[in-house]
Amino acid sequence: MATKSFGQLLKFLITWGSVVYLIALVLLFYALEHCTERQWYLSPLLYLPPQGWLLPLLVLTPLAIFVRPILLPLHLLAAVVVFAGFMHFHSPPKGNSETYSADSVLTVITANIGQRKPRTLQPFLDAMDADIIAFQESIYREKSFDHENTGYNFRVENEFSLASKLPITASGLVPGLTFEGRSVAAWFELKYQNRAIVVYSVHMPTPRSYFFSLRGRGFLVESELGGGIFSKEVQEEYAYYWSTRFELARALLAVLEKEKRPALVVGDFNTPDRGALYKLFTARLTDTFAATGKGYGETFPGNNRMPITCFRPWLRLDYLFASADWLPIECAVEPLAHAQHLAVMASYQLQAKK
Repeated sequence: MATKSFGQLLKFLITWGSVVYLIALVLLFYALEHCTERQWYLSPLLYLPPQGWLLPLLVLTPLAIFVRPILLPLHLLAAVVVFAGFMHFHSPPKGNSETYSADSVLTVITANIGQRKPRTLQPFLDAMDADIIAFQESIYREKSFDHENTGYNFRVENEFSLASKLPITASGLVPGLTFEGRSVAAWFELKYQNRAIVVYSVHMPTPRSYFFSLRGRGFLVESELGGGIFSKEVQEEYAYYWSTRFELARALLAVLEKEKRPALVVGDFNTPDRGALYKLFTARLTDTFAATGKGYGETFPGNNRMPITCFRPWLRLDYLFASADWLPIECAVEPLAHAQHLAVMASYQLQAKK
C-alpha cells in the first residue's frame, strides 16, 4: 500500500513538475525577449548559456521514462522551445541562392580582435578575401597587416581600424558617442561603384564588470554584508550603465537617421539578439545574419570551456547591420578559433538609387 502511494505521489510530482517547468520556461523566455535591460533581475539572464535552462530535464526526463513516459513529448517540446525558439535558429530564405557577378558583390568582415593573436584570424581573412575589414579593439597597424594582406588601404581611428580594397576618402570618430572617455564608434567613407558609402564600426561597452558588481561575493553572503545587489551604490551604477547604453544606442541611431550615404553598421554591440536594445537596431536596420545566415551565429565567447554549450560560443554579440540601400546576400561566422570574439563575414549588393 505504501509503495503504491509513493508511486502515485511520484507520478503526481513528475507530472506537475514537468507542466510547471514548461510554463515557467515559456514565461521566462517571453520576459527576456521583451524585457528592458534595466531590470537587474532579468538583464543578467540574457547573457547566460540558454542550454542551461534545460538542466531540470536531467532529473525530470529519466524519472518520466520509468514512471510517466507520456510526459516525454512535453520534455521534447521544452528542448524545441530552447533550441529552435529562444536561441533564434536561422535558415537562409528560399531563393537566396541566386548567383551574382563578383564585381557587383561587396564582402565585409567585422572582427573584435581584443585578446586574440592576429595570426588566429588570418585563415578566415584568407578564405573570405573581403573587400572591407573592420577591426575593433584593434592591435593591427598598417605594417603588420600589410605583411599578410596586400592590396588594402588602411585607416585608424582610435581603437577602430579599417582595411579596404576600396579607396578610403574620409574617416572620423562619431562625435558625442563616448563611454567613460572612450569612443564607441567611428565612421569610414569609401568610394564604391562611383558612389560614396559609409561603414560605421561600433564597440559598445560591455556589462561584464557591472554583472560582477551585482553578484559581489555571492547572494547569501551579500545579503548579510549589504553588498552586491543589496548595495544602493551598486544598484545606481548598474542603472547608470543601462541608461547610458540606451542613450548611446539612440544617439547612434539618430546619426544614422540623418545619414544619406548607403551605410553598413558593424562591430561588437555587446548586445544579445533579444531584448529591447537589439530591437532598437533591428527597427531601423537589417540584421544581416538574421536575414541570410544559417544556424545560431554565436560569436562569444570563442574561448569556452563549458561542457553545457559543447565548448562553443553561446552569445551573438557581433553584428553586421545594413541600411535599406543594401541587399544582403549571405552571412557567416568564423569557424571556431582561439579568440574571445569570432569574426563575422557578410556580402551585399548595392541597390540602385531610388
